[in-house]
Amino acid sequence: APGMPSWELAPSCHTWSEPFTFHGDWTWTAEDCWSAVSQDEHGRRDTWVDTVAPALTHPPCVGIELAHTSSHGNQWAFGWRPLTVQPNSLAPTPPPEFTLVDPTIVEAVWPVDTVPPNLQVQQVCGGFGATNLWVSTHPTSCDNVWQWTLPCPLESGSSAQMNNGEWSHTIWSDGTDLLGLNHLCFTEIMADPTPAIHAPASTYLEVLNDAPWAIQPERLLLVDSDESHSLHWVTRPAESLLRPGERMVLVDDGAAWLDAPWSALPVVRVSGWSGLRDEGESVSLESAGGITLEGLTFWDSWWGEAAQDGRSLSCVHPRACDHPNMWKTDPEGASPGQPSTLEGAAPSPSPKLSLTRSPAGVVELMADPPLHTGHIPWVQWSTPDSVGGGWATWQWDMQGLPSWEFPFPLPGTQEVSLHLSEPVACHPEHTLPTWDTLWLSHRPPVPGDLQLSEILPVSHPVVDAEFVEWVNVSDDTLSWGSAPWPPGTALVQSSQPRARFASWMPDPLPGLWQTVPDLALTNAEGAVTLTDAWGHTLASSTYSECGHDRRQGTLEGRSLEHHPRPLQFDQEGWCGGHQFWRTCPGEAGMSPGVVNDWEWNEVVHTTTPSWGVLDGHWVMTVPQGSAWGLWMPEHWAPPTPWKPLWHRGVLLAQAPSGPADAAHGPQHLTEPSLSFPLSSPSEPDLLRTLPTWNEVLLEPRDGFGTFVEWTTAPSADWILDYAWSSDPWAQPGDFAHVSDVRWWLPEASTVCLAACPTWVESNEEGCLAAEVPSLHGERTLSLRTPAGFTELDLHALDESAWVAQRDGVSLARIPTTPHWTSTPPPKLATPGQVNGGAPQALDDDPSNTLTCSPSTLQPGATWDKTALTWAPPENREASEYRLSYGILAPQFGRFIQQHEAHWAGQLPFQWTWDATQSDGSLALPGSYLGLLSWHDLTSGRRGTEKCVIGVAPP
Repeated sequence: APGMPSWELAPSCHTWSEPFTFHGDWTWTAEDCWSAVSQDEHGRRDTWVDTVAPALTHPPCVGIELAHTSSHGNQWAFGWRPLTVQPNSLAPTPPPEFTLVDPTIVEAVWPVDTVPPNLQVQQVCGGFGATNLWVSTHPTSCDNVWQWTLPCPLESGSSAQMNNGEWSHTIWSDGTDLLGLNHLCFTEIMADPTPAIHAPASTYLEVLNDAPWAIQPERLLLVDSDESHSLHWVTRPAESLLRPGERMVLVDDGAAWLDAPWSALPVVRVSGWSGLRDEGESVSLESAGGITLEGLTFWDSWWGEAAQDGRSLSCVHPRACDHPNMWKTDPEGASPGQPSTLEGAAPSPSPKLSLTRSPAGVVELMADPPLHTGHIPWVQWSTPDSVGGGWATWQWDMQGLPSWEFPFPLPGTQEVSLHLSEPVACHPEHTLPTWDTLWLSHRPPVPGDLQLSEILPVSHPVVDAEFVEWVNVSDDTLSWGSAPWPPGTALVQSSQPRARFASWMPDPLPGLWQTVPDLALTNAEGAVTLTDAWGHTLASSTYSECGHDRRQGTLEGRSLEHHPRPLQFDQEGWCGGHQFWRTCPGEAGMSPGVVNDWEWNEVVHTTTPSWGVLDGHWVMTVPQGSAWGLWMPEHWAPPTPWKPLWHRGVLLAQAPSGPADAAHGPQHLTEPSLSFPLSSPSEPDLLRTLPTWNEVLLEPRDGFGTFVEWTTAPSADWILDYAWSSDPWAQPGDFAHVSDVRWWLPEASTVCLAACPTWVESNEEGCLAAEVPSLHGERTLSLRTPAGFTELDLHALDESAWVAQRDGVSLARIPTTPHWTSTPPPKLATPGQVNGGAPQALDDDPSNTLTCSPSTLQPGATWDKTALTWAPPENREASEYRLSYGILAPQFGRFIQQHEAHWAGQLPFQWTWDATQSDGSLALPGSYLGLLSWHDLTSGRRGTEKCVIGVAPP
């Protein structure tokens, strides 16, 4: 400046080598030094103070332009000029900028290089209405700064209008101290600013000054996560005050707002603030004294299906309460500093009230239009027998919706007269009446009220839907949402709406219907659970394709029905076992919404239960025909509350305890045959065994399933660390656990294993559920247990020649022999049963010097006889032998021909058999053993030889 020494300023964010301009105010300090408060076109301010005695005696204190002209090192050079125009200049006269110096004095930089005229002031003084007075102009120590004295002091929050006939200007006194509730309004939320398409790359909150006075935002605090943050102008309006009706933008990054067009907005930086969280949060504005002036809680669910990316939420009315119906995705993407197009007159919808009883002894209510969260209504109710009432309360639910409720302790179904007094709507332009209504109230479901009744776990080829059906098995009408659920009727949960089924089932579908778009069930087996609106589990069930009558039920896309009789142990009568399930027999193959009932077949003989461990719990099969009461807790030691559980179509009773809790399973007090073995899979000295392959069904009859059978060792074992495979060249990774249940294997027993025990012909519940490997093709069954390894080459097992139809005929090992044959008529297979009688008093000698040729004969054919030839182990022609020989029918455990002989003649010894019995009648088709027992009278040696003969039908 002329006559003044050079001065320095601290580094700034300007590009160092490019010119820039400050508009500054120069003043004198008490120490006769000057200071300059400057601001650039972006609103960035700085203050410089000169500590050297000035040579300039009368600077233009306010309204100068500093222009950067050059730089050298860390020094800048500036030129300056007053911000005034000459009186006769053709340049337009800029409006003056007024500043309130104190409550009575107004100051302004006069833009014209002349003495300003007197001004007319309109001001309210003493509460007697507006006063219009002309006030005189007074000079100051600065050439271009002038002052005017107001008619009366300008009180906090009040204003005065100044004009000279060409323009008018309103000057405000700071009214921040007058702020209270409802004076400030959050009106826009930008939680995720990227991509920065509609607004700068900064999270922000838009705030409307809805007070009747101007405020200074820098005197407020933003509170987020219980942390207070100060506010600082980035781009400030005139007088640094936010006037009534204006909006400011609270930002986490001020630099992002310095470019056009955002630099014209009132932008305030929140110091130390990391910005908004896009999952939602609560923020508030407070006064310096800690008084909350405005609060906001928002949720990410309020964006609905729209992506947050660079899109803001705007309110439909500044004074609406926090509610997802009041905040919507901004139609313009974002509108910082401006009213959203969402704001405007909104017609009040027809009032509606929805009531839902919850298991917690309260009633949830939902009003449309929604209730204001800042106004709590009183709810009064009465029934024919009682009265009550209470203040309604609310809390946020998981979807960001205010959930209202009031206490209602009465059980059962009630006829309620309800009065809701003075409700206030969330939207200030909406109205709610005082509600007086009659309400038929039903209790909500609790565990035990509901049961699975039908399931379609495969997507239907026409309807393209899956569904689960639940039946009300209680005696009460229940509530499901706002709908009644009468006893014996169904609720259907489907991936498609009810109308979608009309293309396949033209008749109207009854019952309640709930569309669950993401419903996806596993085909073969799985578990389904029904939960209420509060997340309580009401009913659950496992299901399996094994529940179908035949496998065709799955292949044809038919649903699986579960009997509506209660599935629980605390009842009279007998258990239907797998008869609880059936394939839907209707023409449509399914009946959603229709609860079907059917008669059970009488059970003459019950199977022996099996015991095991599943998921750490003791479990046992519940044979059909068993009395429910046998599983009452008091009949067991220790008392055991059994839970019914379906596993592969077989009903299990599951105990709450397991091997981790006791050395063995529960014991029955009156039926010892139901008691668990006195053993546990976890006992340290458990004797491990290796079962023997005994029978296998490779090709079941249509609609039935395959099975594999073992005979167990003389000592019992648990299926623990048992693994098997059917790969002919199985590697360690090819082996799978035999079963997810650790079944108990009794000693010296015949055990059948099947993927679906209820599909095994002739033994519907007698087999153990297991992960049977594939039996198709050239397979070799391999079993590994802690006791060893055994395998069975299925391809090497030859069926008997008499087998005309392979389906349903198993291959079985002849007892006490290594020989296998087809199961003889009249039985096709014997799952879980002994394969006929074992030969009596015969020793099995592996030398086997008896041959049968041909090995299969057919009466009436060219091969109607077989020759049985025996040669001694050593060629001892000089020896004498006592022989006992004949034909054994293993399926009956007796000889059908038997002979004795003393033989000293020529060896080998030979006799023929023509498929007849000792009485001359033909033997039945099947497998037979040729047996010869010999005694060498010379050496004393003995032995028994065997060969297998198949007899085909004539």
